[in-house]
Amino acid sequence: MSIVKSYVLQMLKLKGTIEEIKQSSLPLLSDLKLSFSRLNIACGNHHKKGFVNIDLKPFKGINALWDMTQKFPISTGTITEINFGNSIKHMKMGQVKVVMKDMVRMLVPGGTIDIAFYDFARIAIQYRLGKVDIPYINTMIYGSADPVRGEQHHKLIMDEKWLILVMTSLGCVSIGSTTKAWVRTIRFQKGVKRNGKTKKTRRSR
Repeated sequence: MSIVKSYVLQMLKLKGTIEEIKQSSLPLLSDLKLSFSRLNIACGNHHKKGFVNIDLKPFKGINALWDMTQKFPISTGTITEINFGNSIKHMKMGQVKVVMKDMVRMLVPGGTIDIAFYDFARIAIQYRLGKVDIPYINTMIYGSADPVRGEQHHKLIMDEKWLILVMTSLGCVSIGSTTKAWVRTIRFQKGVKRNGKTKKTRRSR
């Protein structure tokens, strides 16, 4: 078995995906022989044209495999745009700032990162209005149980306020957001610090 496949098997110890990974010829991100400046991280089946699409699992159509909780093998200040799919829910609380810090490290000053997440504040409002019940909320927050291990695979809830706090502490500013059903996506821009304050920067086109 190649080093690539063996690495991914180590990272993803879920029965039912093992054969799929063994048969995959996808490279690790660190072995990808492409020049790129835009990343679509933890994309699953949601590919973006003009981006290098990566995930831990070998979804059809992605470019490379990588575990988002491991340091990215990409030089500092070389990426102009990151799209981070709705996968923050798979992290542990202590991993969030570490992973986000590494993503920000990769960005050029003025580069942007779109972060999608289930907005707990919106879910809570719908519950108070009687529009969703507890079983539905449990599925949204904790995810459906893994059929083999019986474990629920979501580990984290998130809201806009907390995410902005995390990203601001890393030198980013929120420059816009969109909402679709329960999923909120916030766009952050990596700023330049002047006099101890983070300033928005304009990206050259």
